[in-house]
Amino acid sequence: MSERFPTDDELQSAWDDYLEAKDHAQRTRNIEDGIIAGKLWGRFMRMFERGSYAAQTAAT
Repeated sequence: MSERFPTDDELQSAWDDYLEAKDHAQRTRNIEDGIIAGKLWGRFMRMFERGSYAAQTAAT
């Protein structure tokens, strides 16, 4: 399996998803919304781990 770094569009999409979820959680102050935002933050951060993005996309 060859490693590849996510494209700028993929990074931007993940970042936008996180920001939207974070803003929503701050408005609702609902724990479930906060958990979703946290998971999306984790997804964004995992994009920078060497090889993990390639493994993640191959599994889906």
